[in-house]
Amino acid sequence: MLTLLRYWTLSHTGISSFVCDAIFQYLPADVTGTESAISCSKIDPAPWITYSFADITNHYLTPGNILLSGSYSGVHECTTPPNNRGLQNIIIGNGISTCYDAAQILTVAGNGTSFKVQNGGNVSLIAGQKISILPGAGVDPGGYLTAYITTTSAFCNSFKMNPLVVNTSMITDTEEPFAGLHLITIFPNPTSGIVHIVLNQANPASAVQLDFYTLLGNKIMTKTIYGANIHPFSLADKPAGIYLVRARSESYTETTRIVKN
Repeated sequence: MLTLLRYWTLSHTGISSFVCDAIFQYLPADVTGTESAISCSKIDPAPWITYSFADITNHYLTPGNILLSGSYSGVHECTTPPNNRGLQNIIIGNGISTCYDAAQILTVAGNGTSFKVQNGGNVSLIAGQKISILPGAGVDPGGYLTAYITTTSAFCNSFKMNPLVVNTSMITDTEEPFAGLHLITIFPNPTSGIVHIVLNQANPASAVQLDFYTLLGNKIMTKTIYGANIHPFSLADKPAGIYLVRARSESYTETTRIVKN
């Protein structure tokens, strides 16, 4: 939901490797929500990209390392989240508790940007399909980050789930935002019992740990796989429903859901 009655359109021509920092000034009268909860976001075109919180002392937005043209404004968390969202150049400081969501893919940091949860900060990430945590993301000791995959459209406005991931240390990842790349490929999905998992990584000697969870956050299986061969896994003895598989390499974490018929 937009919480500023003002927006800015940023464009460029003739620049092959465009990048900039911006300051968008607004008036207190432009604010229609809680100013301290406003984040600067690129709202058009998709994907939605969220930057730092507003400077409520000087009444401006300060997105840094902007790579894309588009329209920018100040937003509060939405009742209906965007399909895809990137979180860039955000600091969750001491005493701040917030939530970010996306109906499909949520991408954290990457491409030279940052996302930091400091000591005393608390942030929840919720997505319908996938959460990618990329280089530049980190959680200081005493900070908390929880990540959820929802299948019931329970986003920031109304969620009650056990966290799939809880981190209180540095996190890194290698996938570029919205590049369409995945660490693993799963088929068939939905499945009647057997699923096959293929690694999509350049180094076949690198190990990838697979953790399988129920939607309640209970771990039902852990396996480590190598190489680009097809790795079969059986869910035949599990009840029909939705399961989550988290794939972790040395520098990358990805979560995907599997539907068992």
